Amino acid sequence: MKLADESPHFETPLEWWFFQGFFEGSQIDKNYFMLSLFRQKIKKDPPEKDKQVFYLICSNLDLKKNVSHSISQIHRDVLKNLNETFLLLQEESGNLDPVLFQAYMKEIKTYGPPSPIKVISDPVDLKGKPLTIRWGDFSLVQKSQAFHLSFKAPSSQKFIQLKLIPQQKVIHLHDRDLPNLETTCYNTYPRMNLSGKINSLTVKGNAWMDHQWGDFNNWFIEKLDEKRYLGWDWIGINLNDGSDMVVTAHRDMESNKLIKQGGLYRPIGSPSRALNDIIMEPTGFWESPHSHIIYPIQWKITIPELKAQLHFTPFHQDQEIPFFGVIRAIWEGAGEVRGSIDGQDISGRARLELHGYGYLFDYKKHLQAFSQKIDRVIESFLPKKIKSSHMEQFAGKPLWKHDPEALTSVLSEPVWDLISRKGKRWRPVFGLLALESLGVDPKPYETLICSTLELNHTGALIIDDIEDKSLIRRGEKCLHLKYGKDVAINAGCILYFLPTLLIQNNSLLNEDQKRKLLEITNQTMIQAHFGQAMDIYWSKYLTKDHYKTWSEDSLEDKILQMYAQKTGAAVVGGSEAACVIAKSSDQVRQRYRAMAAAFGTAFQIIDDIHNFSKSPEWTKKPGEDISSGKLTYVIHRAIQCLENKESEILLSILCSKKRRKEPEQLAAATDLIYNSGVLALCKKEAADMIDKEWKKLSRVIPMTEAKIQIKLMITGLLNFNYET
Repeated sequence: MKLADESPHFETPLEWWFFQGFFEGSQIDKNYFMLSLFRQKIKKDPPEKDKQVFYLICSNLDLKKNVSHSISQIHRDVLKNLNETFLLLQEESGNLDPVLFQAYMKEIKTYGPPSPIKVISDPVDLKGKPLTIRWGDFSLVQKSQAFHLSFKAPSSQKFIQLKLIPQQKVIHLHDRDLPNLETTCYNTYPRMNLSGKINSLTVKGNAWMDHQWGDFNNWFIEKLDEKRYLGWDWIGINLNDGSDMVVTAHRDMESNKLIKQGGLYRPIGSPSRALNDIIMEPTGFWESPHSHIIYPIQWKITIPELKAQLHFTPFHQDQEIPFFGVIRAIWEGAGEVRGSIDGQDISGRARLELHGYGYLFDYKKHLQAFSQKIDRVIESFLPKKIKSSHMEQFAGKPLWKHDPEALTSVLSEPVWDLISRKGKRWRPVFGLLALESLGVDPKPYETLICSTLELNHTGALIIDDIEDKSLIRRGEKCLHLKYGKDVAINAGCILYFLPTLLIQNNSLLNEDQKRKLLEITNQTMIQAHFGQAMDIYWSKYLTKDHYKTWSEDSLEDKILQMYAQKTGAAVVGGSEAACVIAKSSDQVRQRYRAMAAAFGTAFQIIDDIHNFSKSPEWTKKPGEDISSGKLTYVIHRAIQCLENKESEILLSILCSKKRRKEPEQLAAATDLIYNSGVLALCKKEAADMIDKEWKKLSRVIPMTEAKIQIKLMITGLLNFNYET
């Protein structure tokens, strides 16, 4: 049977050749594979000199070992022409978070793609009539009756040579042939006989091929005034009765709103036909431990016109593949379908592709997803309802009798009240990502890192609110006002010490690591309280005369030092703990420590800026730092930057307990802050502080998804949109 010509269509902006299937042999266990080569045309040069760039992804699932491996590579020209080669972006962020988009672009431009994505310099030889593609270890050659595919296995690096012969003629489709889809052409061979060798061992099996090309208008980005990123869910199915099926849904990835859907059904021995009414419903989800993307990997497929209901289940959950660009990764995996068509039981093999779930549209929502997970982890250590078994875990066996109800009332209830008020949880997120960036799976250490960093922070908030006589914390009454000062002080202090049990009793740590982690915890608490002492001192003794005296002795540096201790100590402690667990070198530990200190300090400066926010999302009163008599970095810089008369007015209001409480005076002081220009100035200083240390850290840790996520987290936190 003569094949259709699958030569490249160089005139189109985007094109790919996609293969998937399985092979096995007498000495080879069943393996499911996928390989896809992407060609993209960029328009930096005149049309007659259009450049082409290439991407290749490949995966292999060993069913017996239940493990999946993948390869993701790009040609070096992708990076040389980065602005043009981000898939259909043209330097526009669309509805992605623009700040994170720019931060991501900057990281890629500076340090290249995250590992394990590889940059390949070998030239790509791509010809047509007949189709011939050669790129490093990959080759695809079309002959009259077969496709010849060669590549190296992602895990073993064994050389795989496959011959693929279609069992039926090509199905040629324009997207208009499918309901609600348009703009591309599509050749598919859903069922092919496979034969070949892995090194010298013979294998056989079945495969599927797609070849798709076109302008892909409204495929990746909806071309409206506000360009919105789209994604899709695609399932290719080979049923055991010999029939084949494709079902797909296109959706707006920010809202998850269904845009369009379609399908194709080729019964055994009959022509293919479009499916007009398909309902795809996710029934199971999986969170990637690598990218932290949540994918819907189990599906129920209902097709009324066939009286069909099918259920897709993957053979293995982790079949994620890193992908270059702001999409970050896709889920592309083998599985099976079971169900019925027209009342008859049916089953078969299938492959699911999930594209677009890694986009970051709103960093606040992204952090909230982390928060829910972190709260579950913390609750496994400090439950909302304490039992006798927990009391023994915390305080040992009783000499007489524990009272868990009492501890629930005065510890768990108030603590979880505060935790549940939607804090950002960025400290444990930072700790987990720091550990991952050092090459260690953070999963076994989640309880230790999350509970230590977040419970210590929660304890500090409780005590800090008492010391500052604060009224509101995260939009509600402070704990000392809601539960009483005695309960609040005791709960706050317990949270300083309780997480040390997770270090002392941790079976994953050796004795030296335990000692170092306890030292870090102790030093963190000392640093934080020294910083708090400085903060209290300046507030307690703030007068115009004292301020002028303090200003003569490097007050600006002293405030930054206070921030580095009060706020930065926990971040530094998290980074040092990650380095101890990962057994990092002294150089890495020093670089991480310096960057973490800068991050913590910069975060506090941004918090100072937010204090003057009028946004309803900011849960404190605008100008609360002035009304409380706080000598923050922003206020100090405003006093220094304002003209003499205005500077004196601001200082007089700040130093008068009576005047700073009066609404008109507070409003006047706040207006002076706004008009001084220090909010923008301090924001830039905070960003510069981070950039300086980030560059140094980047020289000693590899470029990974975790490292990018840390930079995006820092960027997101320092650019939270509380309008001022």
